[in-house]
Amino acid sequence: MHNSVFLREAVEGLSVKNGGKYIDATYGVGGHSRRIVDLGGRVLAIELDPEVKLSESKVIRLVHGNFSDIKQIALQHSWSPAEGIIFDFGLSMEQLDNSRKGFSFKKDHEPLDMRISARGMTAAEVLNQFSESDLQELIPRFSEEITATRIVSEIIKIRKKQPITTVLSLKKVIDRVTKSIRYDIYSRIFQALRMIVNDEIENIRKGLTGAMDLIGDEGKIVVISFHSIEDREVKRVVKQFPQFKETRIKVEKQRRLAPYEGSARLRIIEKKYEITS
Repeated sequence: MHNSVFLREAVEGLSVKNGGKYIDATYGVGGHSRRIVDLGGRVLAIELDPEVKLSESKVIRLVHGNFSDIKQIALQHSWSPAEGIIFDFGLSMEQLDNSRKGFSFKKDHEPLDMRISARGMTAAEVLNQFSESDLQELIPRFSEEITATRIVSEIIKIRKKQPITTVLSLKKVIDRVTKSIRYDIYSRIFQALRMIVNDEIENIRKGLTGAMDLIGDEGKIVVISFHSIEDREVKRVVKQFPQFKETRIKVEKQRRLAPYEGSARLRIIEKKYEITS
């Protein structure tokens, strides 16, 4: 079972009001949505993965779509203004363990797909069809890995002989560069590919910008990010909206439930009350 990261702290950050309208922009396995409902809120839940289903509920409305389209989705469902919106940019353990899409470097024989939805290019297509210049720009940027340029050069050399299509085949390319098995490097390269395939940073920008338009006065947006690239984009977007104030919430280490939570960040963004004449 997947544990929603910072479940208690994140939902407390929303200051849920009885009967209020809330948006769970990244439904996943529904942990945040259920806790909001337990506190009396109603939830419009958005989920990109078409495999995720929801049993009939009078207080949670599940819509399959991209959170980058949050404004259009909310308006279509008459869910504006919202009292609170939550974004959790992490993958669930269910997606990592059982999707068979190559999200995890531990699944050697899975295909390099990495699409959360069924649309767009797969990770294998990115590796085998993108130009060398594009890969040299994107993979180092999103992995923040110092060996990334050498890894890309090796990818270009290997793909001329044989396409790179599985988790194991990509790991072998990385191993040729690093001369050893390095789980930390696997993690960063796989992360970069997933971000490229799913256009994650652009989606964060669009999703947060749309959320700013949906929040009522004194409403709150809660964001959980898992690495510095996501977190920097969150801060960059918030700075463009002076009517919002933002705080970073530090969570005690003993509250972290899994190793990957070590890099997780929780931010609460609140819309200031506007006095109109």
